[in-house]
Amino acid sequence: MHLRTERRVRFRLGQYNATVDDFTNDLTGMTGSDALEEVLHHCRNDEVCKKLLFIVNEADQEYRAATVDNGGTSISPYCHVEYKPGWWWRGRPKSGPLADYLWVLLNAQAGAVAEGASG
Repeated sequence: MHLRTERRVRFRLGQYNATVDDFTNDLTGMTGSDALEEVLHHCRNDEVCKKLLFIVNEADQEYRAATVDNGGTSISPYCHVEYKPGWWWRGRPKSGPLADYLWVLLNAQAGAVAEGASG
């Protein structure tokens, strides 16, 4: 597991240049939040658990500060957010290239729904 990758994604979310598919892979893959949650759940060494929990909590605070909870609507077209238990699946970046992309996508979807309703 590469905790450095997870921390880098969370600390630099505003500059995240990868695609939304990469983002969802980062949340779920071997370097992702889901994997970290699993490791913390099974951690049995108190000293290691405390260190890992400190690092994860620090990254969580940064992630929460860099995202807006929107119930997962921004990334739900790319993965089944409704089946994901982690809170990190419910947010979208506040700023940066990925935030801009998701904003355009969300507006395009809203426009398509509005056109369908009026047609």
